[in-house]
Amino acid sequence: MVELIIGVLLGISIVLLAIKTGFDKDSSFYPVLLIAIAFYYVLFAFQANNTYEIIFETSIALLFSVIAILGHHRNLKIVGIALVFHGIYDLFQGNIVFSTNPPQWWPLFCLGVDVTLGIWLLWTSSKHLKTK
Repeated sequence: MVELIIGVLLGISIVLLAIKTGFDKDSSFYPVLLIAIAFYYVLFAFQANNTYEIIFETSIALLFSVIAILGHHRNLKIVGIALVFHGIYDLFQGNIVFSTNPPQWWPLFCLGVDVTLGIWLLWTSSKHLKTK
């Protein structure tokens, strides 16, 4: 449970830093975060040194990347929803087809970060952020 709390606190810190620096005004900020977050499991797959896991996780990361790009061009709420879904994916990733052996604390930590960022983006995308 501590992992989840730390993840939420990191998500809040990312949001506050984005606000302080003005990055949150750029409609590409959260899509780029989603792309970076999605590729962490590719790193874990390379560490596991399993070709099938690398292919699977790269496919998932590319899917989230396409969603991030579409969300950037259409509506940032799509990116917010994708961030929340990625957090849910984190919880179940080890039970889906492969287990790339991320650190034991990773699923709850990443759930906290992803869902915090996703909820923030869903709330602010209609109020503060420009969508294309």
